[in-house]
Amino acid sequence: MADIRTDLDGTTFAVRAVILCQRGEKVLVEGGPYPFYNLPGGATALGESLRDAAAREWHEETGLTAGELRPVGLIENFFELGGRRWHELGFYYALAAPQSLGERLVNADNAANFLDWVSPDTADKPIYPAPALSLLDVPGGIPPHHPP
Repeated sequence: MADIRTDLDGTTFAVRAVILCQRGEKVLVEGGPYPFYNLPGGATALGESLRDAAAREWHEETGLTAGELRPVGLIENFFELGGRRWHELGFYYALAAPQSLGERLVNADNAANFLDWVSPDTADKPIYPAPALSLLDVPGGIPPHHPP
């Protein structure tokens, strides 16, 4: 299936399913060869539900099956990366932190990147998009982890 990502008039438009996974005061971020962190997730495929896209991306990046995914928000994001303008619709899902997820790990989908737990208040790089961090405070919080 093709990703919902297309070039329109010099701007890339994308629909992204994103996971907010929190452990205590830390949030799981993806880092790589760029001056910021982002949250795990990726482009939604044409014909794929947003929830299924979030679960697929979680599995691709961590190697783990996603637990309960709870929708917590939608963020429209405009940015430039690599000299290209982007217009992104990010659909955010809260996921309880699995106990089997270690501290820092290589992104299974992209070995140049890693996943790590950082505190948004003391991170050594900004976490983008910044408004996504406000979703950590959505009423009800991130659901507790219930082992299978």
